[in-house]
Amino acid sequence: MIDIRAWGEDVGQLVEHKGIIKFKYSETNCLDFSPIKMPMANRSVQNFSHLGYQYGLPGLISDHLPGSYGMDYMFKIAQKLNLSQAHKEQMAKVILFNAIFGNRDDHSKNFSFLMNSKGKWAFAPAYDLTYTSNGYHQMLLGNYSLNRATIHQIRDAFKPYNISELFLKENIEMMIDIKNNKLVKEGSSLGIPEKLAKQILEETKFVDELFTKGDY
Repeated sequence: MIDIRAWGEDVGQLVEHKGIIKFKYSETNCLDFSPIKMPMANRSVQNFSHLGYQYGLPGLISDHLPGSYGMDYMFKIAQKLNLSQAHKEQMAKVILFNAIFGNRDDHSKNFSFLMNSKGKWAFAPAYDLTYTSNGYHQMLLGNYSLNRATIHQIRDAFKPYNISELFLKENIEMMIDIKNNKLVKEGSSLGIPEKLAKQILEETKFVDELFTKGDY
């Protein structure tokens, strides 16, 4: 059995049962993790305790974090790594972009951090950004699906990380304007079929309304 800790608190244990590794919550856990089952090749468990630093969970767990934990987890990592406010705002931009342009493949593995030779951390450039037609985002915004959240819920979710309402408003309006006025034309020049571009516009129209409806 391996104990799992995050932010200095007990979360649960990895336990072998009939050749399967299962993640088990601790009774005192107040964090949100998903149950994990993975087949074991050699009936052994890799112990990561030898690492002197680790700003995340072992790979055994990281791919299975639910989105609702993923966003908070990502920003908590940013705080642990002393990322600048500019990098936190860049993280927020990627999340907004995913919702507005319909990239629903936004699981926690598609967000990364880089460390330079001096040990300074930064938010990695955005990658794996593509339209996906499945109904819901893998990363949630608090307790809400990202493409079902209202502007009020967006504001409240980012507030603990000092992402201002003005920043959110300006970037939401800019991204919606770019999408509605440039996606079809610019997409065509890049080989994106007009039919697909219009499909993206149609399927994400309700997100525009949710993100701009009501007072900021």
